Amino acid sequence: GLVRSRRAAVRWSDPRARGLVVAAQQESAAPGRYPHAVSTVRIVTDSACDLPDALVRAKGITVVPLTIRFGDEDLVDREQLSTREFWSRCAVASELPQTAAPAPGAFEAAYRRLASQGASGIVVVSLSSELSATMQSALRAAEAVADGSDV
Repeated sequence: GLVRSRRAAVRWSDPRARGLVVAAQQESAAPGRYPHAVSTVRIVTDSACDLPDALVRAKGITVVPLTIRFGDEDLVDREQLSTREFWSRCAVASELPQTAAPAPGAFEAAYRRLASQGASGIVVVSLSSELSATMQSALRAAEAVADGSDV
């Protein structure tokens, strides 16, 4: 996938993209210990990331949930359906579930909340735009907050 901002788009494999995430993680783990880390950069991802909840909390990562459909039932990932429940349902389902990308408004709300909490920049790591409309939602939301946040 790509890491995008108003200034550039770089592949996730590019060390510059990973460096932003690592710097934010290092500073949140040991504030002040890494003088070159930007302490106000925050990370946003979608629930397809499958990061453990403990890691999400420890690193202050914001997870925007996808919607998962099992048959006629729509569930908000990580809110109405845990990871354990998801895999249990998959094991017995006759068909694999479908997913729906978050609406741009869900990303916009996350960006605005982080900005109001002092984030000077936001790094978004999302499903590839080749696989899902999630990145499109994230980009549309970034355009909506372009006047006040560097996403």
